[in-house]
Amino acid sequence: MPQKQDFGPVFLSLLEKMCVFQKQAGFLALTVGIL
Repeated sequence: MPQKQDFGPVFLSLLEKMCVFQKQAGFLALTVGIL
């Protein structure tokens, strides 16, 4: 199952990037809302 092992880290990396993007977008929206 080498494909599954290769796909795992890639999926986690993509998921982590999405979470970071959502946090940045939420922080930006919060900043704009305060201003």
